[in-house]
Amino acid sequence: MNKIVIEESEIGDYIIDNICSFSNKSTIDNRDFYHHSSSYEAASSICDNGLLSLNELNDRNIVNYSENFLKSMSDTDSHINGVDGISLCLLGLTDLYEDEPVFDPTNPKHVDFLLSKNIKAGRNSLHYGNEYIAEHSIGNDKIRYIDIRILKCINLYLNNDCKFLRLSKEELICMYNYLRKIANSIKLNNLDVLLRERSYSDNICLDLDKIIKSPELVLKKNY
Repeated sequence: MNKIVIEESEIGDYIIDNICSFSNKSTIDNRDFYHHSSSYEAASSICDNGLLSLNELNDRNIVNYSENFLKSMSDTDSHINGVDGISLCLLGLTDLYEDEPVFDPTNPKHVDFLLSKNIKAGRNSLHYGNEYIAEHSIGNDKIRYIDIRILKCINLYLNNDCKFLRLSKEELICMYNYLRKIANSIKLNNLDVLLRERSYSDNICLDLDKIIKSPELVLKKNY
């Protein structure tokens, strides 16, 4: 596997330059989609296996959760989706109460999966007014777009404005390396999915082949 070792001072410029070089085309799509937020680490697994409940992930040995953990997560008063449901949200709802909390899937630290509305899901506004729960697994064929916002994370990091996101140089490198895994999973599974960089509301699609061919980043150790 190709690797490139970089200094801490080079992280921001290197990742920004590379992501800009991955830019392929712009697309406009105003349809409504369900959103699902994922960590960068889990995103490629979602591309491989679709969206699965905690129980399904455990049953398929994708993860190894303890019985105590699953029992604690099964309390739907604190964890709305429990161990059998999958949490989704919709944006742009017009029936929310004033000041009702809504879930924002555009947090730049997470990967935003946009899914077909052809999914059976019920609304549950106990925690968020725009939250929905799907009671069954969601195949990867339902994924329409995968949105990232790494450029925004980089700019927050460079401007020392990471108080709320708590971003570190190691996390930025991991996000970039996981992006390579996401692109590879889309390609290997032959998914009809567009991978987009949407830090600043642009629908900029990224070239999967260019991402896959880019080297893995390794932070230089200073002894």
